Amino acid sequence: MQNYEAIDATFDKIVSGVLEHGSRKFFILVNGSDGVKYQVKLNEVKQRHNVNEFISHYIGSCSDIPLVSGAFLELDILELKKIQEAIDSMPKNFYKQVDFSLNKENLFFGVEWKQHINKIDDERELISRVGETSNKTSLFSLYTFDQFTKNYDRHLGNHLVVKEGRSKKYYLIDFDRIFASTNWFNLPTDYKCFVPFVAHPSVQPYHSFLMYIVSDATLKFVHSYAGKLQSIKTESIKDMCDIISLLYNITSIEILNIFRWFEYRRQEIVMECQVNEKYFPRIKKGLYSVSR
Repeated sequence: MQNYEAIDATFDKIVSGVLEHGSRKFFILVNGSDGVKYQVKLNEVKQRHNVNEFISHYIGSCSDIPLVSGAFLELDILELKKIQEAIDSMPKNFYKQVDFSLNKENLFFGVEWKQHINKIDDERELISRVGETSNKTSLFSLYTFDQFTKNYDRHLGNHLVVKEGRSKKYYLIDFDRIFASTNWFNLPTDYKCFVPFVAHPSVQPYHSFLMYIVSDATLKFVHSYAGKLQSIKTESIKDMCDIISLLYNITSIEILNIFRWFEYRRQEIVMECQVNEKYFPRIKKGLYSVSR
């Protein structure tokens, strides 16, 4: 598991754009003192993106999910002022509700900003690009990991194929909307639900494509990642919750809800993965004898 040590960082720039469904978003790039450039999603009051990115990265690092490296980045008062000024100067039609108060120590979680990215334009391109990578079977981690974290924000822009040296590598990115974008205070009402890819109608055709590419030959990789998620130790989940409690202004009830969510789901993910074989239209006979 990754060691999340704090790294001094300085503000670089804002990157903004319009998403497929028309909303306008932005994120921050900072330069770490370790020589790495990081992407930081600042906290939004409703979804608390920065904390969700850390939670996903921590859980993923415990279970061999293909993630880019991450770190906690320390931004001093001067750097935060530069960031706020840059945000204030953005066009009014960009969402700019940013709240630094959730962070106790001016530490923000960020992931490495990758260069040499192969842009993926459509579903056929995704299959082609991933097939060129050295870790192509790790694509199948998304099925169990997105169900495990209840990430409903899986679209073409949330896959990376990056050239690293002489080879290419596949990564999953973008986990700010885990828990189905639900506030942590409400998690216990929903933590037993494992239905995959319940999402906005605009991305449902893409999710249907994702379910279709799993075949009898590749289903074993889906189940393999379910086993890795189940093997996460209770102590690791407690450690993650301790880090969250130490660095963020989150209530004890919310921390307990997060712990219960992952402790329950890690015990159930293998069985739920077997039940969910029925969602893959090309599977004629699953790996397990599960009633359909």
